[in-house]
Amino acid sequence: MPPNYREIARQKAARYGLLPEVFERQIQAESNFDPTAGSSAGAIGIAQIMPDTARGWGVNPRDPVAALDAAAKNMAAYVKTYGGGTKDPVKMRGAYEKALRAYNAGPGAVEASKRYDETNEYVNKIIGPSTFSFTDALRKKISGIPVSDASSVAEPDQSAPFKMKEFDFNENLIASLAGNLIKPTGNSETADVYSKLAALNQQAIDVEEDDPALADQYRMVASNLTEEQPTEFDPGGLIKTVINTVGKQQAYNESASKIEELVNRLKQSNVVQTANRNIETAKPTNSFVSQKIEVTNPNDTGGKGFDFVIAGGKRGAPFTSPLSAEVLKISKDPREFNLERGATQRAYGNNVELRFTTPEGKKFDGLFAHFDELNPALKVGTTISAGTFLGTQGRTGSTTGAHVSADIYSPGATTATSDIVALKNLMRDRMAAGKPIFSYAKSAPS
Repeated sequence: MPPNYREIARQKAARYGLLPEVFERQIQAESNFDPTAGSSAGAIGIAQIMPDTARGWGVNPRDPVAALDAAAKNMAAYVKTYGGGTKDPVKMRGAYEKALRAYNAGPGAVEASKRYDETNEYVNKIIGPSTFSFTDALRKKISGIPVSDASSVAEPDQSAPFKMKEFDFNENLIASLAGNLIKPTGNSETADVYSKLAALNQQAIDVEEDDPALADQYRMVASNLTEEQPTEFDPGGLIKTVINTVGKQQAYNESASKIEELVNRLKQSNVVQTANRNIETAKPTNSFVSQKIEVTNPNDTGGKGFDFVIAGGKRGAPFTSPLSAEVLKISKDPREFNLERGATQRAYGNNVELRFTTPEGKKFDGLFAHFDELNPALKVGTTISAGTFLGTQGRTGSTTGAHVSADIYSPGATTATSDIVALKNLMRDRMAAGKPIFSYAKSAPS
């Protein structure tokens, strides 16, 4: 059984007093836990250590366990240098940010790295306010949740629905307060006062349930700070900060909902590899009821196709295959040509080509187009079952609104004989009625 480097990283972090969650995310960003990783800049191994740095640390960067130990040890030293030994989530975030900059850009370039796009993206990916909560991490640390033994790591419940991390409103607000509460006077001391005030109030909230007395002490200190409020206090800045944070929360929740819907749809899809299966004789499941559609153009592409919407035309709605099929081709073209705005280009956008088979064995091809996102699990040459997620209803290619188009062809052609057109009409009408396409297929063309 190969080593569980993810768990080893967490153990090394705990050994040196780092937050295991942060160090795990850091190594994920560095190498995706690949001990053979390398970079164009010359970084080596699972922790992406530069050769000169490795010599200074006295470590072989190609030894993944030793590299993780050295990386955790030196990250812990950076965090300590920048004041990470605190229970204040705001100060802790600041300490870890500087430590990550030191690791990525070098200890002598912490401030200069704020101008480096690569380092800024690196820091945001690991501890960005929208992706990581120091408040939650501190709660886990204080409660004494142990790092599990690598030999007894439980497998995740694959049947559980995928759920995005909740947006941490309080921590996002705290992270923005110092900059937006103060008028642009250049007074760093004033900003520090309001940063402390926000942190004290957050700490009071965090301990309220377990230790009301301690919460009162935090509020008392905050009250004293308020009485010493600097003249530069900007009430408008407070309002702006809260409104902006609410907006971030709404945008995050909307995106998270779409991601959850898409991922859970993918988990339910049955994409079957067919290396040992004769796809030429594969038969569809006749009783499957495909998604009910609303036809918007019954005879598109010279009668070979039809346009339709699902879920009332909602952009991002997932569309599934109406029949089992062989995946012939997957085309990715995310460009959008909005015809209602005068675009003249003609394109399908992101699309999938499938080969269907009637119960009598007759084959016909279908091209489904204009998806915003395609199912990344689809593979050319595989057979998918009816109900497999294909993509999300969208506006790639040439459109006047979010929809899906279906063009039905003779096998291997871009034309359709009369019997194939009849199959197209059957598919269109049965899908529009929300009924199985081939439940009465004995009368279908052969």
